Amino acid sequence: MKKILFLFTLIALVSVILIDNAYAETKYQSVKTATTIDLGLLDIRADYTLDFQINSPKEILSGTTEQVQITPTGGVVITSIIFNGDNLGSYTSKLDLGKVVTIGIPGGYGVELFVKTDAGASVKTRGPAVVSSDFFMNNMTPKIITVSVNDQIGNYDSVTMTIPITLYTEYGANINLILLNQKLASDTYTLQTNPELLIHIPIKKYYSTTLNLDVQDGKSPGYIKIKPTLIYDNGELNESNVAIYVDADWNSSVKPNQWSSDIHTGSGMHVIRAEFSQTSSKYNKAIIFQDSSDTQKFTVKSPPKSTSKPNSNYVEKNHLTCGKGTHQENSECVSDGIFDGSQSILFVIILVGAITTGVIIIRMMILKSRKSYNKGKKF
Repeated sequence: MKKILFLFTLIALVSVILIDNAYAETKYQSVKTATTIDLGLLDIRADYTLDFQINSPKEILSGTTEQVQITPTGGVVITSIIFNGDNLGSYTSKLDLGKVVTIGIPGGYGVELFVKTDAGASVKTRGPAVVSSDFFMNNMTPKIITVSVNDQIGNYDSVTMTIPITLYTEYGANINLILLNQKLASDTYTLQTNPELLIHIPIKKYYSTTLNLDVQDGKSPGYIKIKPTLIYDNGELNESNVAIYVDADWNSSVKPNQWSSDIHTGSGMHVIRAEFSQTSSKYNKAIIFQDSSDTQKFTVKSPPKSTSKPNSNYVEKNHLTCGKGTHQENSECVSDGIFDGSQSILFVIILVGAITTGVIIIRMMILKSRKSYNKGKKF
Protein backbone atom coordinates (compact mmCIF):
# COMPACT_ATOMS: atom_id res chain seq x y z
CA MET A 1 0.00 0.00 0.00
CA LYS A 2 2.85 2.38 0.84
CA LYS A 3 4.49 1.63 -2.52
CA ILE A 4 1.26 2.48 -4.35
CA LEU A 5 0.93 5.78 -2.45
CA PHE A 6 4.56 6.62 -3.22
CA LEU A 7 4.01 5.87 -6.91
CA PHE A 8 0.94 8.12 -7.10
CA THR A 9 2.84 10.89 -5.29
CA LEU A 10 5.74 10.59 -7.73
CA ILE A 11 3.41 10.73 -10.73
CA ALA A 12 1.71 13.82 -9.31
CA LEU A 13 5.06 15.57 -8.78
CA VAL A 14 6.22 14.76 -12.31
CA SER A 15 2.93 16.07 -13.69
CA VAL A 16 3.31 19.32 -11.78
CA ILE A 17 6.90 19.75 -13.03
CA LEU A 18 5.87 19.09 -16.65
CA ILE A 19 2.99 21.55 -16.42
CA ASP A 20 5.25 24.20 -14.88
CA ASN A 21 7.80 23.76 -17.67
CA ALA A 22 5.22 23.72 -20.45
CA TYR A 23 3.35 26.81 -19.28
CA ALA A 24 5.60 29.52 -17.90
CA GLU A 25 2.94 32.24 -17.83
CA THR A 26 -0.40 32.03 -15.99
CA LYS A 27 -3.02 34.73 -15.85
CA TYR A 28 -6.72 35.04 -15.08
CA GLN A 29 -9.39 36.85 -17.05
CA SER A 30 -13.14 37.25 -16.75
CA VAL A 31 -15.79 37.97 -19.37
CA LYS A 32 -19.24 39.38 -18.76
CA THR A 33 -22.57 39.83 -20.49
CA ALA A 34 -26.24 40.44 -19.67
CA THR A 35 -29.64 39.96 -21.26
CA THR A 36 -33.35 40.49 -20.60
CA ILE A 37 -35.73 37.57 -21.03
CA ASP A 38 -39.51 37.64 -21.41
CA LEU A 39 -41.23 34.43 -20.34
CA GLY A 40 -44.87 35.43 -20.24
CA LEU A 41 -45.61 36.48 -16.69
CA LEU A 42 -41.89 36.33 -15.94
CA ASP A 43 -39.55 39.20 -16.78
CA ILE A 44 -35.97 38.20 -16.16
CA ARG A 45 -32.64 39.96 -16.29
CA ALA A 46 -29.64 37.66 -16.33
CA ASP A 47 -26.08 38.89 -15.65
CA TYR A 48 -23.29 36.45 -16.47
CA THR A 49 -19.67 36.35 -15.34
CA LEU A 50 -17.37 33.58 -16.58
CA ASP A 51 -13.78 33.21 -15.31
CA PHE A 52 -10.82 31.71 -17.17
CA GLN A 53 -7.30 30.61 -16.34
CA ILE A 54 -4.87 30.99 -19.26
CA ASN A 55 -1.56 29.12 -19.30
CA SER A 56 0.85 30.05 -22.07
CA PRO A 57 4.58 29.74 -22.81
CA LYS A 58 6.84 32.60 -21.80
CA GLU A 59 8.08 32.81 -25.38
CA ILE A 60 7.97 30.84 -28.63
CA LEU A 61 10.97 30.10 -30.83
CA SER A 62 10.58 30.59 -34.54
CA GLY A 63 9.90 27.39 -36.42
CA THR A 64 8.42 25.64 -33.37
CA THR A 65 4.97 24.74 -32.07
CA GLU A 66 3.66 25.46 -28.58
CA GLN A 67 0.34 25.08 -26.77
CA VAL A 68 -1.88 27.50 -24.91
CA GLN A 69 -4.29 26.08 -22.33
CA ILE A 70 -7.58 27.84 -21.58
CA THR A 71 -9.61 26.59 -18.64
CA PRO A 72 -13.02 27.90 -17.52
CA THR A 73 -12.66 28.00 -13.75
CA GLY A 74 -16.14 29.08 -12.74
CA GLY A 75 -18.62 31.88 -12.88
CA VAL A 76 -21.97 33.13 -11.69
CA VAL A 77 -25.29 34.07 -13.17
CA ILE A 78 -27.35 36.66 -11.29
CA THR A 79 -31.04 36.39 -12.08
CA SER A 80 -33.38 39.27 -11.27
CA ILE A 81 -37.05 38.18 -11.44
CA ILE A 82 -40.31 40.06 -11.83
CA PHE A 83 -43.31 37.73 -11.64
CA ASN A 84 -46.73 39.04 -12.55
CA GLY A 85 -45.53 42.55 -11.81
CA ASP A 86 -44.00 41.70 -8.45
CA ASN A 87 -40.23 42.09 -7.95
CA LEU A 88 -39.12 38.82 -6.46
CA GLY A 89 -35.48 39.86 -6.00
CA SER A 90 -32.17 38.66 -7.37
CA TYR A 91 -30.67 35.20 -7.09
CA THR A 92 -27.03 34.24 -7.59
CA SER A 93 -26.29 30.80 -9.00
CA LYS A 94 -23.05 29.05 -9.79
CA LEU A 95 -22.35 28.92 -13.50
CA ASP A 96 -21.00 25.59 -14.70
CA LEU A 97 -20.83 25.21 -18.47
CA GLY A 98 -23.02 22.40 -19.75
CA LYS A 99 -24.96 21.99 -16.51
CA VAL A 100 -28.56 22.93 -15.80
CA VAL A 101 -29.06 25.36 -12.92
CA THR A 102 -32.53 25.68 -11.36
CA ILE A 103 -33.82 28.72 -9.50
CA GLY A 104 -36.88 28.39 -7.31
CA ILE A 105 -39.30 31.31 -7.27
CA PRO A 106 -40.73 32.05 -3.80
CA GLY A 107 -44.50 32.35 -4.03
CA GLY A 108 -44.29 31.18 -7.62
CA TYR A 109 -46.85 28.40 -7.13
CA GLY A 110 -44.35 25.69 -8.11
CA VAL A 111 -42.80 27.64 -10.98
CA GLU A 112 -39.00 27.49 -11.18
CA LEU A 113 -36.45 28.78 -13.65
CA PHE A 114 -33.72 26.79 -15.30
CA VAL A 115 -30.55 27.95 -17.07
CA LYS A 116 -28.16 25.91 -19.17
CA THR A 117 -25.12 27.64 -20.65
CA ASP A 118 -22.46 26.56 -23.13
CA ALA A 119 -19.66 28.68 -24.60
CA GLY A 120 -17.85 28.97 -27.90
CA ALA A 121 -14.61 30.70 -28.81
CA SER A 122 -13.09 31.95 -32.04
CA VAL A 123 -9.38 32.76 -32.18
CA LYS A 124 -8.06 35.80 -34.03
CA THR A 125 -4.31 35.94 -34.52
CA ARG A 126 -1.84 38.70 -35.29
CA GLY A 127 1.69 37.59 -36.06
CA PRO A 128 3.64 34.99 -38.06
CA ALA A 129 1.81 31.96 -36.70
CA VAL A 130 -0.83 29.39 -37.54
CA VAL A 131 -3.31 28.78 -34.72
CA SER A 132 -5.67 25.84 -34.27
CA SER A 133 -9.34 26.32 -35.11
CA ASP A 134 -12.19 27.60 -32.94
CA PHE A 135 -13.45 25.48 -30.05
CA PHE A 136 -16.65 24.78 -28.12
CA MET A 137 -17.00 24.42 -24.34
CA ASN A 138 -19.86 22.43 -22.81
CA ASN A 139 -17.95 21.55 -19.64
CA MET A 140 -15.29 23.04 -17.38
CA THR A 141 -12.33 21.06 -18.73
CA PRO A 142 -9.26 22.76 -20.28
CA LYS A 143 -9.10 23.53 -23.98
CA ILE A 144 -5.84 23.50 -25.94
CA ILE A 145 -4.85 26.00 -28.62
CA THR A 146 -1.91 24.99 -30.81
CA VAL A 147 0.35 27.83 -31.97
CA SER A 148 2.86 27.12 -34.77
CA VAL A 149 5.28 29.99 -35.44
CA ASN A 150 6.82 30.42 -38.89
CA ASP A 151 10.58 30.10 -39.23
CA GLN A 152 10.75 33.52 -40.89
CA ILE A 153 9.11 36.10 -38.64
CA GLY A 154 9.51 39.27 -40.72
CA ASN A 155 9.06 42.41 -38.64
CA TYR A 156 6.96 40.70 -35.95
CA ASP A 157 8.29 40.28 -32.42
CA SER A 158 5.28 38.46 -30.92
CA VAL A 159 2.10 36.52 -31.53
CA THR A 160 -1.09 38.10 -30.22
CA MET A 161 -4.35 36.19 -29.93
CA THR A 162 -7.70 37.77 -29.18
CA ILE A 163 -10.48 35.35 -28.29
CA PRO A 164 -14.07 36.57 -28.13
CA ILE A 165 -16.24 34.28 -25.99
CA THR A 166 -19.84 33.64 -27.00
CA LEU A 167 -22.38 32.22 -24.54
CA TYR A 168 -25.20 30.01 -25.77
CA THR A 169 -27.71 29.99 -22.95
CA GLU A 170 -31.09 28.33 -22.71
CA TYR A 171 -33.41 30.09 -20.30
CA GLY A 172 -36.78 28.65 -19.38
CA ALA A 173 -39.40 27.97 -16.73
CA ASN A 174 -40.78 24.73 -15.37
CA ILE A 175 -43.81 24.02 -13.24
CA ASN A 176 -42.69 21.66 -10.55
CA LEU A 177 -45.56 20.31 -8.47
CA ILE A 178 -45.86 17.08 -6.57
CA LEU A 179 -47.64 15.30 -9.40
CA LEU A 180 -46.49 17.49 -12.27
CA ASN A 181 -43.11 18.54 -13.63
CA GLN A 182 -43.46 20.22 -16.99
CA LYS A 183 -41.51 22.79 -19.02
CA LEU A 184 -43.62 25.89 -19.44
CA ALA A 185 -41.42 27.84 -21.81
CA SER A 186 -37.80 28.23 -22.86
CA ASP A 187 -35.67 30.00 -25.38
CA THR A 188 -32.01 29.97 -26.42
CA TYR A 189 -29.99 33.15 -26.51
CA THR A 190 -26.64 33.93 -28.09
CA LEU A 191 -24.72 36.43 -25.99
CA GLN A 192 -21.45 38.14 -26.86
CA THR A 193 -19.20 38.74 -23.87
CA ASN A 194 -16.70 41.44 -23.07
CA PRO A 195 -13.81 41.89 -22.97
CA GLU A 196 -12.16 39.46 -25.34
CA LEU A 197 -9.54 37.13 -23.91
CA LEU A 198 -6.09 38.46 -24.76
CA ILE A 199 -2.95 36.33 -25.08
CA HIS A 200 0.40 37.88 -25.97
CA ILE A 201 3.47 35.68 -26.49
CA PRO A 202 6.92 37.06 -27.45
CA ILE A 203 8.82 35.41 -30.31
CA LYS A 204 12.54 34.64 -30.40
CA LYS A 205 14.46 34.10 -33.62
CA TYR A 206 18.09 33.05 -33.14
CA TYR A 207 20.77 33.37 -35.80
CA SER A 208 24.18 31.77 -35.46
CA THR A 209 27.09 33.96 -36.57
CA THR A 210 30.57 33.28 -37.95
CA LEU A 211 33.52 35.59 -37.25
CA ASN A 212 36.77 35.43 -39.27
CA LEU A 213 39.72 37.65 -38.37
CA ASP A 214 42.32 39.02 -40.82
CA VAL A 215 45.41 40.84 -39.49
CA GLN A 216 48.10 42.82 -41.29
CA ASP A 217 50.82 45.31 -40.37
CA GLY A 218 49.79 48.91 -39.95
CA LYS A 219 51.40 51.92 -41.59
CA SER A 220 53.86 52.33 -38.71
CA PRO A 221 55.98 49.76 -36.88
CA GLY A 222 54.26 48.40 -33.76
CA TYR A 223 50.80 48.88 -35.27
CA ILE A 224 48.35 46.51 -36.98
CA LYS A 225 45.18 46.71 -39.02
CA ILE A 226 42.41 44.15 -38.64
CA LYS A 227 39.33 43.14 -40.56
CA PRO A 228 36.73 41.09 -38.61
CA THR A 229 34.39 39.51 -41.16
CA LEU A 230 31.05 38.81 -39.44
CA ILE A 231 28.33 36.90 -41.28
CA TYR A 232 25.06 35.09 -40.56
CA ASP A 233 22.44 33.21 -42.61
CA ASN A 234 21.37 36.28 -44.57
CA GLY A 235 24.85 37.65 -45.31
CA GLU A 236 27.07 40.23 -43.62
CA LEU A 237 26.12 41.47 -40.17
CA ASN A 238 26.97 45.13 -39.54
CA GLU A 239 24.66 46.08 -36.66
CA SER A 240 27.14 45.80 -33.77
CA ASN A 241 30.85 46.36 -33.23
CA VAL A 242 33.43 43.67 -32.55
CA ALA A 243 35.67 43.76 -29.47
CA ILE A 244 39.42 43.34 -30.04
CA TYR A 245 41.71 41.80 -27.42
CA VAL A 246 45.52 41.81 -27.58
CA ASP A 247 47.15 39.15 -25.42
CA ALA A 248 43.84 38.71 -23.52
CA ASP A 249 43.52 42.43 -22.71
CA TRP A 250 40.77 44.54 -24.23
CA ASN A 251 42.21 46.90 -26.81
CA SER A 252 39.48 48.49 -28.91
CA SER A 253 36.07 48.12 -30.54
CA VAL A 254 35.87 48.11 -34.34
CA LYS A 255 33.26 47.88 -37.04
CA PRO A 256 32.88 44.49 -38.73
CA ASN A 257 33.43 43.72 -42.41
CA GLN A 258 35.95 46.50 -43.05
CA TRP A 259 39.61 47.24 -42.35
CA SER A 260 40.23 49.16 -39.16
CA SER A 261 42.52 52.12 -38.68
CA ASP A 262 45.94 51.44 -37.12
CA ILE A 263 45.80 49.74 -33.71
CA HIS A 264 48.84 49.96 -31.44
CA THR A 265 50.08 46.62 -30.15
CA GLY A 266 53.83 46.99 -29.93
CA SER A 267 56.21 44.93 -32.02
CA GLY A 268 56.75 41.21 -31.72
CA MET A 269 54.45 38.19 -31.49
CA HIS A 270 50.92 38.89 -30.23
CA VAL A 271 47.68 36.93 -29.85
CA ILE A 272 44.87 38.93 -31.47
CA ARG A 273 41.32 37.90 -30.59
CA ALA A 274 38.05 39.27 -31.99
CA GLU A 275 34.80 38.66 -30.09
CA PHE A 276 31.20 39.33 -31.08
CA SER A 277 28.80 39.20 -28.12
CA GLN A 278 25.22 37.96 -28.42
CA THR A 279 22.93 40.87 -29.14
CA SER A 280 19.41 41.68 -30.29
CA SER A 281 18.78 43.30 -33.63
CA LYS A 282 18.36 47.07 -33.61
CA TYR A 283 15.44 46.66 -35.99
CA ASN A 284 13.55 43.77 -34.35
CA LYS A 285 14.10 42.83 -30.71
CA ALA A 286 12.85 39.29 -31.44
CA ILE A 287 15.91 38.60 -33.61
CA ILE A 288 18.99 37.57 -31.63
CA PHE A 289 22.46 37.16 -33.12
CA GLN A 290 24.50 34.61 -31.19
CA ASP A 291 28.10 35.18 -30.15
CA SER A 292 31.17 34.10 -32.12
CA SER A 293 34.93 34.72 -32.07
CA ASP A 294 38.22 34.13 -33.87
CA THR A 295 41.88 34.25 -32.80
CA GLN A 296 45.08 34.88 -34.77
CA LYS A 297 48.76 34.90 -33.79
CA PHE A 298 50.60 37.70 -35.55
CA THR A 299 54.15 39.01 -35.48
CA VAL A 300 54.04 42.80 -35.58
CA LYS A 301 56.98 44.38 -37.40
CA SER A 302 59.65 46.30 -35.47
CA PRO A 303 61.22 49.66 -36.42
CA PRO A 304 64.06 49.09 -38.98
CA LYS A 305 67.68 49.16 -37.72
CA SER A 306 69.98 51.81 -39.32
CA THR A 307 72.59 49.93 -41.47
CA SER A 308 73.16 52.36 -44.40
CA LYS A 309 76.49 54.23 -44.94
CA PRO A 310 76.64 58.04 -45.15
CA ASN A 311 76.00 59.38 -48.61
CA SER A 312 79.23 60.58 -50.20
CA ASN A 313 77.38 63.66 -51.36
CA TYR A 314 75.86 64.40 -47.97
CA VAL A 315 77.32 64.13 -44.50
CA GLU A 316 76.08 65.77 -41.35
CA LYS A 317 77.95 68.95 -40.64
CA ASN A 318 79.35 67.87 -37.26
CA HIS A 319 80.74 64.64 -38.73
CA LEU A 320 81.93 65.95 -42.19
CA THR A 321 85.03 64.31 -43.67
CA CYS A 322 85.67 65.13 -47.32
CA GLY A 323 88.00 63.08 -49.52
CA LYS A 324 90.95 64.20 -51.59
CA GLY A 325 90.06 66.62 -54.33
CA THR A 326 86.85 67.66 -52.52
CA HIS A 327 85.93 70.28 -50.02
CA GLN A 328 82.88 71.24 -47.87
CA GLU A 329 80.20 73.53 -49.18
CA ASN A 330 76.76 73.83 -47.42
CA SER A 331 77.26 70.58 -45.46
CA GLU A 332 78.23 68.71 -48.64
CA CYS A 333 81.48 67.44 -50.06
CA VAL A 334 81.98 68.82 -53.57
CA SER A 335 84.80 68.41 -56.09
CA ASP A 336 87.49 71.06 -56.14
CA GLY A 337 87.54 73.43 -59.17
CA ILE A 338 90.53 75.03 -60.71
CA PHE A 339 90.25 77.80 -58.17
CA ASP A 340 89.86 75.52 -55.18
CA GLY A 341 92.49 74.12 -52.74
CA SER A 342 96.25 73.61 -53.53
CA GLN A 343 95.63 73.63 -57.25
CA SER A 344 94.28 77.15 -56.99
CA ILE A 345 97.46 78.29 -55.15
CA LEU A 346 99.71 76.78 -57.84
CA PHE A 347 97.64 78.39 -60.52
CA VAL A 348 97.99 81.80 -58.83
CA ILE A 349 101.79 81.39 -58.55
CA ILE A 350 102.12 80.50 -62.23
CA LEU A 351 99.85 83.32 -63.22
CA VAL A 352 101.80 85.86 -61.15
CA GLY A 353 105.11 84.57 -62.57
CA ALA A 354 103.83 84.81 -66.12
CA ILE A 355 102.61 88.34 -65.59
CA THR A 356 105.94 89.39 -63.99
CA THR A 357 107.95 87.84 -66.82
CA GLY A 358 105.75 89.57 -69.38
CA VAL A 359 106.23 92.91 -67.69
CA ILE A 360 110.05 92.48 -67.64
CA ILE A 361 110.16 91.54 -71.32
CA ILE A 362 108.00 94.50 -72.28
CA ARG A 363 110.22 96.90 -70.29
CA MET A 364 113.36 95.49 -71.90
CA MET A 365 111.86 95.96 -75.34
CA ILE A 366 110.94 99.54 -74.55
CA LEU A 367 114.50 100.31 -73.33
CA LYS A 368 116.02 98.73 -76.41
CA SER A 369 113.85 100.75 -78.75
CA ARG A 370 114.77 103.96 -76.94
CA LYS A 371 118.49 103.25 -77.32
CA SER A 372 118.12 102.69 -81.07
CA TYR A 373 116.22 105.93 -81.42
CA ASN A 374 118.87 107.99 -79.59
CA LYS A 375 121.70 106.46 -81.66
CA GLY A 376 120.10 107.40 -84.96
CA LYS A 377 119.50 110.93 -83.81
CA LYS A 378 123.23 111.54 -83.32
CA PHE A 379 123.92 110.82 -86.95
